[in-house]
Amino acid sequence: MWNGIDMAPISDIADDSTLLILSRTGFRSLDPHLNANRFMKLSLARCNITDNGVLYILERCSGMRYIDLSFCTKLSDNVLSLLGHACPRLQYLILRKTNFSGPALRLIQNHFLSLRHLNIVETLFSPNQVSFLSLPWLEYLILSDTKAFRTIAPTFKQNNPRLKAVHFI
Repeated sequence: MWNGIDMAPISDIADDSTLLILSRTGFRSLDPHLNANRFMKLSLARCNITDNGVLYILERCSGMRYIDLSFCTKLSDNVLSLLGHACPRLQYLILRKTNFSGPALRLIQNHFLSLRHLNIVETLFSPNQVSFLSLPWLEYLILSDTKAFRTIAPTFKQNNPRLKAVHFI
């Protein structure tokens, strides 16, 4: 039995289409034979999904360990708070080319205590904001390859003692 769904190949689908597909793959809350909590990996990369669509998914799936929201530009910072509460064991968070703002980093720090892998390439986060981020279990951080981000890497490593590597793309 599979434990993940990758919606990325179906580019530019909106909430309605995404939710219809997911409802046919086990996210039905009323079907006792289909347990959405078995899903551990979800990629919504490039989906035209909004906060409401993500909320629908989170209400049905609390066991996720991996979520990719890359290129989901219609999501607000609030989604990170909802995700942090709904999926406390999340270990992989991919936010490449999203529009989350600086305060969203505080939400990540406060709600994703099990996070081990964070990708924030080409986001709106500034190097200064990222340098203060402290995640107790973080092992891998992926950042945009700029001089400013390379400069903060040593500080970030000091704030995150379990960090194994910072990758620049």
